[in-house]
Amino acid sequence: MDYRSDRGYRAGPMTSRAFLVDSHAGQIRCMAYLMAIGWGTPHVVTISDGSGPVTERDLLEFKAVATFVAEQVAPQGRRFNALVWRKFYVEKFIGAVSPEALSRREFAAFLLQVRSHAASELGVVFPLWE
Repeated sequence: MDYRSDRGYRAGPMTSRAFLVDSHAGQIRCMAYLMAIGWGTPHVVTISDGSGPVTERDLLEFKAVATFVAEQVAPQGRRFNALVWRKFYVEKFIGAVSPEALSRREFAAFLLQVRSHAASELGVVFPLWE
């Protein structure tokens, strides 16, 4: 017997979600998400304590943030592409260090600085990802 049949499993696209559980608030966010999704859609949930190297998913999120900045910000009427914004934020917040060289915890803190600066200083509006 298939274990999924008695849990209301429906075929559908797989949803992936990652949580950095390094605090009580992170644990609560993760548990709230797990309780909210129920058994209706298959999910992959990754829970991390923040140790280990930066993943491709982390770097893709940084690219997405830089793309939102590039689409919404035009300093002095000039537009810059996402690559320029990524370089700007690396130099502004971590200097000569490559984002790939950071731990996941350090990268999460870096990305929070980037998103905070973009929203508060540049007026960038991000979709609700979390």
